[in-house]
Amino acid sequence: MTVAIDTSFLVYANHVGFSPGDRVPGLPQDRRKVEIAGALLPRLARAGVVVPAQVLGELFTVLVRKAGRAPAAARDAVLSWRQVFTVQPTTEAVLLDACDLATERGLQIWDAVVVAAAAEAGCGFLVAEDAAVRRVGAHRGVLMVDPFAERLPASLAARLA
Repeated sequence: MTVAIDTSFLVYANHVGFSPGDRVPGLPQDRRKVEIAGALLPRLARAGVVVPAQVLGELFTVLVRKAGRAPAAARDAVLSWRQVFTVQPTTEAVLLDACDLATERGLQIWDAVVVAAAAEAGCGFLVAEDAAVRRVGAHRGVLMVDPFAERLPASLAARLA
């Protein structure tokens, strides 16, 4: 069973490797979350990771607008994640499902695209810090999980063991 990752988790994971004293403008400075992302990412990778194309686009935007990286550097980061994980495209079916989610569950459309892409990819979990996404609970077999919670759900913890 694969796991999809949302933008915030990928942003923290992108920050892994910086020294505790490093300050990168616009990127998360929450060392605890960076450390959790760094520790959790290899375990997730063994389970199989899907990254919705929407997430890679959002990562690009965060790196350019908030972190002040050159677009070419942000593109390189996006391409490196694309080489590591399976990318789930935003298909017509994903977009229609996202519109339904936005209408019925009150999600912002781009958050709904991420949830719908995870479902389309057959993921069992979506690792997302976003509270609005997690309020969905589950959608088409995808359980929304906060990677920074004190404990992961038993079903995901067992999968990653």
